[in-house]
Amino acid sequence: ENAVQLIEAVLLSRVGPSVTTLNAVICARMRRAESDISLEWEAALQLVGDMVLSRMELGRMNFDAAVGACERDGEWEHALQVFSVMAQVDVEPSTISFGAAISACEKRRNWRRALQIVSVMAQRKVEISGIILCTAICACEQGGGWEKALQVFSEMAQCDVETDSVTYNAAISSFEKVCEWEKALHFFGMM
Repeated sequence: ENAVQLIEAVLLSRVGPSVTTLNAVICARMRRAESDISLEWEAALQLVGDMVLSRMELGRMNFDAAVGACERDGEWEHALQVFSVMAQVDVEPSTISFGAAISACEKRRNWRRALQIVSVMAQRKVEISGIILCTAICACEQGGGWEKALQVFSEMAQCDVETDSVTYNAAISSFEKVCEWEKALHFFGMM
């Protein structure tokens, strides 16, 4: 907390803030938020907004930090708003930003939006890791989209993306929730 106050004091002084300093504030607020129930994602978005308004040259790292703050609380709508700002300032989202947005969708059981983000990644030819696809499968599992979970799992195999026990467990759990025990047993046998 003292580090956050110190950085904010520097920002308020006559030394003008830099992109790196503002990014440090976002990251410090995220660390503080891990033990605090307050909505630190709002502060991170405010800082990014301030950076844009002051016409500072922003990079992926700044946006990754803001999307990460949104991800922590499952604020997928706000994470996607950061993507809109990124487009306005001509910064391409990174795999980290996309992954955080998908994770935010998973936390709110919004599997449709998670799969839309995966689709955008594919269209933009952004690397899609097994972790990202597993997160999308978990979003499907938690949101009741078991058929889509099966589809994503199949696409992982077609794209030679490595599957692990977490991926299998998410797929099996999605089948279990809708009493598709034969499919669950099939996937269990594939492990």
